Amino acid sequence: MIANDNDQTLSETIVDLGRGASQLVTSYFGKQLNTGETLASVTSVAQESNPTAGAGETSTLTVGSGSINTGGAVYVDTQSRGVSTCVQFRVTVPSNAAVGRYVVRVLVATSAGNTKTLGSVIRVW
Repeated sequence: MIANDNDQTLSETIVDLGRGASQLVTSYFGKQLNTGETLASVTSVAQESNPTAGAGETSTLTVGSGSINTGGAVYVDTQSRGVSTCVQFRVTVPSNAAVGRYVVRVLVATSAGNTKTLGSVIRVW
């Protein structure tokens, strides 16, 4: 994973996956949360954008439903992230996936009744 500091609506890391790979992806919402605010529920996790598929390729990833890290802190790029500040979901890349940049958008509700969104960048090679 590498830093992605160009866009505040995108996760701070980029996940690199090869064709045929499957990985648990963590979206850290901490920078968007107000003091004392935590994630309360996941509204949706869906692929938002993708590269153009060539002949025999697909531009659709398999994206699992999201869950909040209520059981404890998780690590994102060697940084410990607090309870109820992350959403984790599994991404599976088809073996015939188009190479390029995909964005999976996560929408959540917070303990303060706010709605937050964050895109996780998946780079397929």
